[in-house]
Amino acid sequence: MANVLPIARTTLVRRMRARLLIVVSLTLSAAALIAILALLPAFISISIARAGLVSEAPAEASLEQGEAARTLALIQTLNTFVGTTSPSVKLLEALTLRPQGVSISSVRYTAGAPASLVLSGASARREGVSGYRDVLLSDGRFGKVSVPVAALVGTQEGRFSITLSGI
Repeated sequence: MANVLPIARTTLVRRMRARLLIVVSLTLSAAALIAILALLPAFISISIARAGLVSEAPAEASLEQGEAARTLALIQTLNTFVGTTSPSVKLLEALTLRPQGVSISSVRYTAGAPASLVLSGASARREGVSGYRDVLLSDGRFGKVSVPVAALVGTQEGRFSITLSGI
């Protein structure tokens, strides 16, 4: 009977080792399957995107079609400049409306969506600044004309700054 126990024990250990190996391999296989299924949507979306890019590529486009596309792009780029006016034109318009006795010493232009033009100068009398402001407002070429109240009252010794916005 002494010989039966070691053989039974050895076979039991072998069976347990085989079962453990099967369980570990099945667990790793299931984890690999889950990882593949998790990555599958990303792989499909990338392959669809690549197929779309390949079909949109003008591989067979002729020289004329390429020139036509470049021309359309250039026209679209230049269309943004058609409706805009030059700041120098607006400056000349503002300077031609300047009354007698008003002198402009500096001009500052700020570009942007609401572009603005700041005219700084001096006037012998406060009525000159007020008149200049009224002429600019009544002209209608400028969206908004603003003058500090101190310049209109005459407390700045004849110095003023007029901001023309919406040009």
